[in-house]
Amino acid sequence: MESMDIDTYKDEDEEEPNDNHDINMVESKQEAMILRVCGIPFRKVAFVCLLLVIVLVLLLLVTLQIQKPDTSSTTSTTPTTTDTPHTTSTSTHVPATPGPASAATPVPVTPAPTSATPATTTTSSSSSSGTTVEILGTSYEIATTLVIRGGYTGQSTSIPTQIGLLTALTELKLADIEMVGPIPSQIGLLTQLISLEMYKNQLSGSIPTEIGSLTTIKTLILNNNQISKSIPSQIGLLTEMKKLNIGHNQLSNHLPTEIGLLTNLRELYLSTNHLSSSLPSSVIGSLTSIHRIFLDENQFSGSIPSEIGLLTHVSDLHLEYNKLTNSIPSEIGALVHLNALSLHKNTLTNSIPSEIGLLKQAKIVNLQDNQLSNRVPSEIGLITTVEALVLYHNKLSGSVPSDFCSNNPRLSKVLVDCDPAPFPVECTCDKCHCA
Repeated sequence: MESMDIDTYKDEDEEEPNDNHDINMVESKQEAMILRVCGIPFRKVAFVCLLLVIVLVLLLLVTLQIQKPDTSSTTSTTPTTTDTPHTTSTSTHVPATPGPASAATPVPVTPAPTSATPATTTTSSSSSSGTTVEILGTSYEIATTLVIRGGYTGQSTSIPTQIGLLTALTELKLADIEMVGPIPSQIGLLTQLISLEMYKNQLSGSIPTEIGSLTTIKTLILNNNQISKSIPSQIGLLTEMKKLNIGHNQLSNHLPTEIGLLTNLRELYLSTNHLSSSLPSSVIGSLTSIHRIFLDENQFSGSIPSEIGLLTHVSDLHLEYNKLTNSIPSEIGALVHLNALSLHKNTLTNSIPSEIGLLKQAKIVNLQDNQLSNRVPSEIGLITTVEALVLYHNKLSGSVPSDFCSNNPRLSKVLVDCDPAPFPVECTCDKCHCA
């Protein structure tokens, strides 16, 4: 019995290896199946897959390289990202003329080194004309406005003929900067100008006839230069003009009658020139909108035209230092807004018209150094706004009204010829002084 048990255990012990063997055979078959895919050994499959991965990676790199931005160019005005972190590339281009024109903001686009610069330079534009003009060593690209004024102490220069290229200019001011030479005829190309100012320079030659092309101009100021010859008749084409100042020059010959066409003129300054001949009545009578007339220090002769009475808006009338003769016209009394009447240093004769008493707003009445005669009109006492009354160096007689000083509270002086002058005028108030 014991041997049987033993044999039984042996049998059982022998059956276990058989089971393991079966399992191993199954696993070997599975491994064999795994190691062969579609009849291809696994190693070959793995190798092919690796090649596919490498190809895909290469294709991806090529695609990224094609799409990568070119960082070598710096023409863009916005930052461009490069391969290096925290690094940007920007353009250094600055537009020559910004858009807004409400203020004088643009600056010269190509400044050149100079030893001195203008004290004030203002340029503004709404759009660039694409044209540059060099003035005083600085290039400007302007569309609407160019202003250079005051304080220039460098080398004098002339107005470039290229100024005519800036055809969009509406305002041109080159003032007190030692400009020399003539005004170029190309100035007539600036047909959109509203204001042209070139005062306090050393400009010479004549005013170009092309000035007549500036038909939109309202302000023309050329005073304190060395401009000579005649005032061109083409000035009469500037019918929109309100202010004309060409005083303190060397202009000569007669006053062109075409000035009478400037019916919108408010201010006329022709002082300190060599203008001669008579004052054309057609000119004087046509300037009915005028407020200020300065024709002093010239060589005008003949009578003051009676048409002066048509200038009912005038506040300042300066005809002193000329060669005017004959009587002061009675029509002077129509100038009811007159503040300053300056007729001194002429050769006016006869009586002071009684109509002078109608000048109820007069502050200065200067009739000195003429040949006025007869009695001082009592009507002069009707004026109550006088600050200075100057009558000396004439042939007047009589007296200044006794209440003249008390009726003019702002009166500072009354100047008359006193005894023992050949033609004494009596004046008793404390403001009276003898010449």
